[in-house]
Amino acid sequence: MINILSYFKRFSFIRWLRLTIGIAIIAESLRTGEWIVSLIGVVLLFMVFMNTGCDPSKNTCANPVKYN
Repeated sequence: MINILSYFKRFSFIRWLRLTIGIAIIAESLRTGEWIVSLIGVVLLFMVFMNTGCDPSKNTCANPVKYN
């Protein structure tokens, strides 16, 4: 249980936002029966738990510096 709590404590704001939106999209798609929309929620949840995507708080969106 302690490992799970420490895992969630390391989440940035962007990861919490993706988690919330992903769960909301999946819940709404199940409620309305639009199964294809749930794929968007699954992709967002994948991004949360695999820590992929752009995260401005960690400066992972920056373009690589080109040296001459």
